Amino acid sequence: MKVASRLKISAVLLTSLLLAACGKSVEGTYTVASGPVKGVKLTLGKEKFSFETGASGTYEVSGDNVIFTGMTFNGTMHIEGKNLVNDKWRFERD
Repeated sequence: MKVASRLKISAVLLTSLLLAACGKSVEGTYTVASGPVKGVKLTLGKEKFSFETGASGTYEVSGDNVIFTGMTFNGTMHIEGKNLVNDKWRFERD
């Protein structure tokens, strides 16, 4: 394999990794800091969320927003640093 071919392959792989890293990851555990159920834990997995109280559903990240869809909890949260906020709720990442 020629050096030029190896460099092209390396450049393609590096570009792919950088583009994948640009997406915002919100996966993790959060504590409800303000809202109707302060102190409750929220876990965001891969496209699914669950509160320790039992509420659950799916979510998607769209730009700087996280859109939650569930039977008992739904709405849009804004990504603010490592936390998620809107006018009713504040989820602080643990």
